[in-house]
Amino acid sequence: MLWRSGHEDLSGIDGHEDEHFVNFAHKALHTAMNPMNKVNALSPTLKNVLNLVFQYYVVFVIFQTIRSYNQVIGNTSPSGKAWEKVFEACMSTVALCPMLAILFIGTRLR
Repeated sequence: MLWRSGHEDLSGIDGHEDEHFVNFAHKALHTAMNPMNKVNALSPTLKNVLNLVFQYYVVFVIFQTIRSYNQVIGNTSPSGKAWEKVFEACMSTVALCPMLAILFIGTRLR
């Protein structure tokens, strides 16, 4: 078991580890809910920051995948190099994502 509260015996003697975890997860979710039993929505700032992080990592992963593929296969065709150049240009654009994320967080704190 990855987590132990210290209040429950999760040693595996009773064979109900999964049941204990489900009960814990249910209690944790219930306490995270507001009185009307609706989960609090993400703020627009957090949504934008998550969007920027997703874009940043997806572009960098695709670029490294294409570059690795071209190096392993020895692809020197124009189409293989063209995709590498396209995502290299995308990388220069998404390089601004961390700065924008900090700007959004800073304005949210203000």
